[in-house]
Amino acid sequence: MVDINANMPDPPCSPIQFHTEPQQIASHCEQWTARLVAIVDQICQRTENHTFDNTILPFIEWEKIGLREQRVLGFYATSSANSALRDESRKASKTMEKIEGDLFQEKEFYAAFCAVQKEKELLDPEYQFYMNRLRENFEKNGLTIVDKEKQARFFEISKDLKELISEAMANHDADTTGTWFTRQQLDGLPASYFEARVTKEQDEAVGKVDPKYWVTAKEPDLLPIKKFATSPETRKHASILKGQRAPGNIDLYPRIFALRDEAAKLLRHRNHAALETHYKTTKSPENVLSMLDNLQKKFTPKMQDLRTKYLALKKVDPQTECLSPEERSTIYAWDQAYYDRIMTDADKGYRQEDLMEYFPLDHIIAEHFKTFQRLFSIRIERYQPRLNETWHPEVSMYTVWDAQNSTNSFIGWLYIDPYPRTGKYQHFGHYALNPGSIGPTGARLHPASVIMMNMQSPSTTTPSLLIHRHVQRLFHELGHAMHSLLSLTKTAALHMPSWDRDFTEAIGMMFESFLSSPKHMRAISCHYSYLNEDYKAAWLASHHGKTQPERQIPIKWLEGDGGKHDVFNQLTRIWHAKFDMAIHMPETPESLHHENLVRFFTESHSAITGLANLTLSPTPPSGNGGQNIDRWGYEHAYTGFRAIVAGYGAGYYTYMLSQVIAHDLFDVGFAGFVGGGEKDSKEVGGGENRATGMRFRELVLGVGGRQAPADTLKSFLGREVSGNAFGREYGV
Repeated sequence: MVDINANMPDPPCSPIQFHTEPQQIASHCEQWTARLVAIVDQICQRTENHTFDNTILPFIEWEKIGLREQRVLGFYATSSANSALRDESRKASKTMEKIEGDLFQEKEFYAAFCAVQKEKELLDPEYQFYMNRLRENFEKNGLTIVDKEKQARFFEISKDLKELISEAMANHDADTTGTWFTRQQLDGLPASYFEARVTKEQDEAVGKVDPKYWVTAKEPDLLPIKKFATSPETRKHASILKGQRAPGNIDLYPRIFALRDEAAKLLRHRNHAALETHYKTTKSPENVLSMLDNLQKKFTPKMQDLRTKYLALKKVDPQTECLSPEERSTIYAWDQAYYDRIMTDADKGYRQEDLMEYFPLDHIIAEHFKTFQRLFSIRIERYQPRLNETWHPEVSMYTVWDAQNSTNSFIGWLYIDPYPRTGKYQHFGHYALNPGSIGPTGARLHPASVIMMNMQSPSTTTPSLLIHRHVQRLFHELGHAMHSLLSLTKTAALHMPSWDRDFTEAIGMMFESFLSSPKHMRAISCHYSYLNEDYKAAWLASHHGKTQPERQIPIKWLEGDGGKHDVFNQLTRIWHAKFDMAIHMPETPESLHHENLVRFFTESHSAITGLANLTLSPTPPSGNGGQNIDRWGYEHAYTGFRAIVAGYGAGYYTYMLSQVIAHDLFDVGFAGFVGGGEKDSKEVGGGENRATGMRFRELVLGVGGRQAPADTLKSFLGREVSGNAFGREYGV
């Protein structure tokens, strides 16, 4: 990790104090509600002479503290190890969301806003942009609906949706889907997979003792099985297990989709997809689908070529000899990662489990920090938390400082929560826990960012090791953290451009592009046996007769493939995006029935990726007291698709659009300094690259969400966004 720098001054503010008792949540939620109600009452009681300063500015000032309190109170639901604290956090979130929803459906508040807007005051550009976003918020919350009965129905739907979405998120966070696999079933996985994993002994009546290992439906557990398990049956079961997540959402998701459709129509839009795209640069669902269709056409031939190569490998795989002729001549969804890994290993001359050994988590975090420090002239220092300054003992904490000059001014706080636990958010993620802003005295209110991960815990002989994709995901989420920490806005609500996800995601994706450079990947790598003598001794003991590997990855392992092995991931994103659009522009109410959603999710995956899937029961069997149930006879995979109800409804396509933006930003700003070419000899952060990094910090990260993303991008690129860099990367 980055060492503590004794020369750094103490931070000018205390970090967030995290609650440890459930009753604290309810008490603080009541205080939050009382302060918000008081501010809104004050605004609504004014009957004349409405100005920005006396009507809107008080609300902006409240947000600077209120948004932080709201986010922290809701944060425990996906982070705390205390189930009672998680429950109280969910209750508080529901209460605050209801109050906030009522606020933007408050007619007197809307009337006050309209009175200010009518005055047409000449405002600071950030405040004018804030007013535009506030107007959109009122519109999307139904205050422009003229018919009183329709408006009342819209308000009722809004309330129901908040309840249903909150319950669905709770189901995701509390999901414990998992099963036992024997050691034999998991043959092929690296030794590190089995360390620190829950085990039990198989019944000796079977004839031999074979330890069983508990495998959850979380990505860090399933992805290694898909890549390394030699048994096709095991890989199939892992794929089905993923499709059994969050069974409680079987009843909730169809209701959410149907209510969204009804609400959109009340707002005079054709459907929810039309509503959401109306406020985005894409403007219509048809434009989105056209973009996705064009990309699918370009990637499909490449996937067909890959599938042919996978099939050739499968036909000579001795593990498939027990399969039927039809199964052996078919590439299923659970075959792709396994044969792609074998093909990649053959192309590059290494095994991916060997590659993982060069990516120990703590070392990679430190190296990512170095890149940010050099590019943006900042310092990231390890901070030793005191009582209640984190929410879990495994969380690491950092202070971030501005190193542009000798003053070393404080920027903000960064937290990293690396390992899985019950009740925790199950994926990678970034939380802008405390949005930065300018306080009433003119002093900076410092931001705080959290990185959530679910990496395998270290053992006594091996640190937590990352696959290449997780190295990228970590840099992606840290990129979001840099966006949050380096944003400089007056208003807390515009601290991040959260309403425009294509732009927000593009920033994280741009940082992933640094890792396409063999030079950069080699520079940040370190074989874990060099971290300390104990790891070295353990590695040598488990690799009899072998010498210690090179300290850094052999450069020949890192030679590029033009995005060849990412084609499947691109088509998977297109599939998710098309499913998301389809359910939010339903042709008939029946298309949103659970059975139809399950079938469409599976069939559309096969149609877009070209990989075969099984047709299983759409619901878990019931009865018989749980006896004689076919564990592998059902799945309802779409209920585990968290994003479509967690902020990306009719917006998942932004992941594809974000890639186009990300590649353009990287190509214009950074490719020459970390990729090939004559500038390749320059270190990341040296000379011109530091100047480019500082320009990116000022024109992109520093702007936050205080202006339209198109304006931000044009100021850095010097032109409109181009898809040329994305096309070159993938040969499309």
